[in-house]
Amino acid sequence: MFVLVESQKWNKIDNRPDLGVALLKAILNENDFDNKLVLGQTRFTKDFFLKEFNEICDLVNSLPKAVSFKWAKYLKSKLNNEYGFKIELKEDYSLFTTTNEDNFFSLSSQMRLNKNLESIFELYNYWFDKKDTSITQNLFNNIKNLKPDAVGFSLSFPEKITEKVRTQIKQELDIPIILGGSLTFHVSDQDLDRFFSNNTFDYLIKQSGDDALPKLLSYIEGKEKLENIPNLIYKKRSGNIKKNSVSWLKNLDLLPTPDFSDFELDNYFSLVRMLPMQTSRGCSWAKCAFCTDWLVQGPVYVEMNKEKVVANIEQMKKKYKTNYFLFHDEELPADRANELSKLFIDRNLESYFLSLARFDPAFNSRLLNQMYSAGFRILTWGLESGCQRVLNLINKDTKIKNNSKILKESHNAGILNICFFMLGFPTETKEEAIKTINFLEKNSQFIDCALWDIFKLEEKSQVRQNPNKFNITISNRKLSHGVLPYFEFETSKGMSRKEAKKLKEEITKKIISGKLKVYNQRFKYWNYNQIETQLLYLASKNKVDTFSNQPNPNFFQQSNHEEEIK
Repeated sequence: MFVLVESQKWNKIDNRPDLGVALLKAILNENDFDNKLVLGQTRFTKDFFLKEFNEICDLVNSLPKAVSFKWAKYLKSKLNNEYGFKIELKEDYSLFTTTNEDNFFSLSSQMRLNKNLESIFELYNYWFDKKDTSITQNLFNNIKNLKPDAVGFSLSFPEKITEKVRTQIKQELDIPIILGGSLTFHVSDQDLDRFFSNNTFDYLIKQSGDDALPKLLSYIEGKEKLENIPNLIYKKRSGNIKKNSVSWLKNLDLLPTPDFSDFELDNYFSLVRMLPMQTSRGCSWAKCAFCTDWLVQGPVYVEMNKEKVVANIEQMKKKYKTNYFLFHDEELPADRANELSKLFIDRNLESYFLSLARFDPAFNSRLLNQMYSAGFRILTWGLESGCQRVLNLINKDTKIKNNSKILKESHNAGILNICFFMLGFPTETKEEAIKTINFLEKNSQFIDCALWDIFKLEEKSQVRQNPNKFNITISNRKLSHGVLPYFEFETSKGMSRKEAKKLKEEITKKIISGKLKVYNQRFKYWNYNQIETQLLYLASKNKVDTFSNQPNPNFFQQSNHEEEIK
């Protein structure tokens, strides 16, 4: 019996199941490997809100007086009325399972949920290294009760929960432990010794596990040679770390339909079931100087046959009773969008989709209206900058004027626009950064959500590989959460990182005060983790304006990674 453990994040909640685990389950089923799923996020939040109230009280009461993490005072005040706090948490959890729009979109309920959730996350984060908690023990028991021969953990974010559990598994069960997931890609070769010494596991699958996991399980059963398993990293008996050859799937049509049958699909933070899906791997452009995301599953761009895409949608729609799908592709090229949307219309899929996209001029009014008719309701655009010089340096191959045109035509077609952008790209001046804000302000009526970040220098990016071209001097290499490498740097031109952060603070104050408008205020936003699914639901019902009242100060947000490396 092989047990797969769904990824879980100790700093936020999820609105969808783990696509990678669902796909691996389908692959193992296809190869006749007996397997079971141990839930991650839905079990985790259920423990927090329903099962472990007494432990939460004990942990709060045990806090030393000197402890002053952000939410300590708030939690202590809550315990002045323990009964009321317990009722609050039950009501908070009801938002995970409700189908009532008014309840789910209640501003007061959402704000209280976020405050309670963040405070409890911080509480457990404080105690994880200091004492055993039921959160980790419950996970271990769920795994142990299945009597596994091996266990695999999907890691999408550095977290402390499974670290303890893996140690306990080794001590009490002594079975092979496998690590995989998107996080493992970011483990650099120079950090492997540290990663192996700081974590309890036997095998690390880096990049795609489609072929690697079945072969590794065959090896554990004595039917395969270890050196034949692609994308595998492990420690030999000599203590040396061995890296096997790297490979990636070049024909996505060989993949089975993801298997979500063991997930609690109604307990993620979304008003309706929304399923992730993938129709391509890699990026068709793959030239942006800052980006490394497209490398996670291999350095080439491959597409799934459009007939296979439709077959997957039809199968999942029927089996899981949903018509909401979130594309997990790095981006949807315009020619691909044209092909898929035509086929979706021909097959009358009657479903709704969210996808990432790049500002390709081929996204014209005709195509965008066709995509709307096919069910596309949200497009997330990589804007990056409102300054043409910076866009050219990034190698985005987009034009400011055309970006405005696409946003307007997408909006007019009925599609909601989410824009990603950054401040502080090397050599960007304050004046150029303000051009980005001016672009957002000028096009605010067409923008439904804007998400920003301060530029971060990643290890495998073109900027890191060509520092002279971008006028930077790398001063220090650091690890966020002991895993994610990033670099401090100085630039001989433009804003420093400190100056970019200061500008961000100034801009945020203007937005909160209402002096600056960078989005159309058609919807209140409470938490980045849920924005896209909330918007997709409302867009599908033509209710985007229904819940709008006034600008929300939490709208203009930064990505989670920026929080990690402050």
